Amino acid sequence: TPVALDWFMAPFRLHLAPAEETILYELSVHNGAAPRDGWKSNQKALRTLIELTLVETPSQESLSLHPAIRSWLYQQLPPDRRSALHLAAANLYAERSRFTLAAHHYIQAGQPSMAIWTWYNHRQQEINQGQSSAALELFLPLRQTQLTNVEDQRALALLFAQLCSPAGQTQEGLTALEQVAWPASSPSSAQAYQLRAELLTDVGEIDRA
Repeated sequence: TPVALDWFMAPFRLHLAPAEETILYELSVHNGAAPRDGWKSNQKALRTLIELTLVETPSQESLSLHPAIRSWLYQQLPPDRRSALHLAAANLYAERSRFTLAAHHYIQAGQPSMAIWTWYNHRQQEINQGQSSAALELFLPLRQTQLTNVEDQRALALLFAQLCSPAGQTQEGLTALEQVAWPASSPSSAQAYQLRAELLTDVGEIDRA
């Protein structure tokens, strides 16, 4: 419970150095294990946290927090710092070519455009690595938001439509494409028509395809 966690963490926090507390908050935005090499410059503080068992090491290359501690720390973050830490996490994963995780953190940081284009530009790589289901779940809520940039809207429709067919959601993919304008002058229009043809083929509408 929150009260029990307050009691558990209180003696630790009295003796934590600022660098050690910073690492805990940085890790709190990661749902799972984070890449250990992201904290190369803070090895001394990191070793202290591991010795205190506040930070766990699922493997030699990764770090994590106990889920209860992670949630407790995360709830304490003010919105602006939470967004900043999610943005840092997004860049950390993008640098390591883990683009679905990067997109997740960009969304949490309030940067949906960065999430869309990061994933769109590396979509085939992520699909080949089995990230289709996770990406579909990630981008579905964005379809309900009002993206102001028309190119963002088109990129979102394209990646969503591409993910819908393997998931058996062909009609949802067609709807996503139909809700966006595809003028001849747009570089993405040809891809949109190709995707629409593939989706129509999936539902047996060969003549339209």
